[in-house]
Amino acid sequence: MCVENSLELDVYKEFNNLSAYVISRTAFSSNFEEGKRVFELQDQLVRIASEAIRSVYIPGFKYLPTKKNRLSWNLQRESKEMITKIIEKNNKTKENPKALLSLLISPYKTGNIEKRLSLDTTRKGCKLPQKIPTNFFCRKIPTE
Repeated sequence: MCVENSLELDVYKEFNNLSAYVISRTAFSSNFEEGKRVFELQDQLVRIASEAIRSVYIPGFKYLPTKKNRLSWNLQRESKEMITKIIEKNNKTKENPKALLSLLISPYKTGNIEKRLSLDTTRKGCKLPQKIPTNFFCRKIPTE
């Protein structure tokens, strides 16, 4: 490889956006903008968690209203609200019955009340860092 004729391109952001788009369409059957905000919230939560791992552990410290704890609580609340809105939108529009979110919601929609999942249970299935968001974290592995 010749040094004088070489060019380095940073395509991290483009690969990150592409994988976010693909996962957003597959998991949520939503547009990229809805999924993009969920990804941004996760990135911020990951940064906060990685900083916490590098610091000294004090039992019960996560319950104190420090600046980072309040930020983490707000990010978690916002992600919960966004996922709830996406679930409710999916219930109303029935966009893609083969999307992962639709498959998670399908027991919620069943006619048999004994087998029906509550909306809260369905949302907890999507809650960070469980089932669906695991796929979102995986989107970064090949690009880093």
